[in-house]
Amino acid sequence: MKLSEADFLRFKESYDAGTTIEKMAVEFGISRWAVERLLRQNAMVNRRIRRPRPVDIYEVWEKLGYIGARQHYGAGSKTFTRWMKEARIDGRSRDHDNRIFQDPEIPADWALIAPTMYKGELRQHYKISRRAVERLVELTGVRSRKTNQEIAAERVVAPVKEKKVTGWHNPHWQTNGMTNAHHVYDSAPGARAASFLRKIYAPVHRADLQMYDGKDTTWGDLHGVPNGGRGYYVVGGLGVLSQDELIAHAVKRGHA
Repeated sequence: MKLSEADFLRFKESYDAGTTIEKMAVEFGISRWAVERLLRQNAMVNRRIRRPRPVDIYEVWEKLGYIGARQHYGAGSKTFTRWMKEARIDGRSRDHDNRIFQDPEIPADWALIAPTMYKGELRQHYKISRRAVERLVELTGVRSRKTNQEIAAERVVAPVKEKKVTGWHNPHWQTNGMTNAHHVYDSAPGARAASFLRKIYAPVHRADLQMYDGKDTTWGDLHGVPNGGRGYYVVGGLGVLSQDELIAHAVKRGHA
């Protein structure tokens, strides 16, 4: 960014007067990064004084974690990251230099508070790190409030009981959109074989289903199956099978 000659003179005077970078950015309507770039381009020394690294940074970081320690010191991300580099703290592990992580002290009201708060809320409430929260759960057996994701992950899906399919169960998608098909309950010998094949094929249904309310028209009538479809089954991928063919095919696929 370039300033006019008059603006640059004001910029230099403001800098020489000891104005901070933040205030100069506001005064000239530019970002603080632009102020720093102008200082470098014009060989002007950046007077910003770096905050010295606290002597207890490792202990605080180990107890509170990155975010908690930043809040503890009131430091920005760049400042705190610089402190960690100066102290040779590896932010990827709390066990830096193979030091042993000490168990946190169990709060007196943990059993009452923990079940009512999420882990993030417990971190803020007790001013401890995420790892400390997880360790407290392990030590006490009292866990934090479950999130929706945790509830979904822990939900045990009940095993589906095998139903004795006795007829038509979804007339809409198994009759090419004819939604008025009646439920014709199948008590014929092929019922168990049809029920077994429904685990492999879709659809599997009798061919003598009535397709319309108040009418005797069946699926077999509409598709040219002999005897209106009585004694025949429709199997997805195989077509129309007689009851004997259906039973034989089910036995071939493992039906007892």
